[in-house]
Amino acid sequence: MDHINFRRITRWIYRAMMLNALFLIFGLLIITLGASSTATLATAHHLRQEDSDDIFSYFFSSFKAHFVVSTQVWLGMMCFGGAVVYNLVHFQPNGLVASIVWLIQWPLIFQVFIVILFVFSVLSRFEVNAMGAIKSAWILANRNLLLTIGMMGLTIIGLELGRYIPALNIFLLAGLLHILQDIVLDYAVKRIRIDQKREAH
Repeated sequence: MDHINFRRITRWIYRAMMLNALFLIFGLLIITLGASSTATLATAHHLRQEDSDDIFSYFFSSFKAHFVVSTQVWLGMMCFGGAVVYNLVHFQPNGLVASIVWLIQWPLIFQVFIVILFVFSVLSRFEVNAMGAIKSAWILANRNLLLTIGMMGLTIIGLELGRYIPALNIFLLAGLLHILQDIVLDYAVKRIRIDQKREAH
């Protein structure tokens, strides 16, 4: 039994390392990070469902299939989030109205961050356009807020660990986080379906 568990653990570590490498290589151009993330999540889900080691061909086909819409979402979120962050850093509010506008931008940047946690997971599973993916991700993130905050916390902890252990970033971290995101999406979708059934009754 212990031998079987050890083999399963090492197999998933290997898978996470392969996913990590593919995500980093295909996301090197920055502009392709969205498509790379979507393909990594789609492959992680495939591996979990099929218990297959068909990593490379599935990743490549998913990257091509989701490239356009994932890039649209990524560029849109990056531009919007970047504009809000720039404004927060460089804009000095003078007066009541300006101060209110400045404060409103903090929850806006929080919403951008939590939508990013879900949007590429949505694209990896469902046939939706860019706006549909963002809307679905926003609903999932906010209706499962505690889960979302937990996922955000784990992401931040992982990134902080990566600062002190660079090898973690290079070989494993992105792969593990994408596998975790795929598991979280399963749970979030299941919760919403349960809530919808309750509301229907």
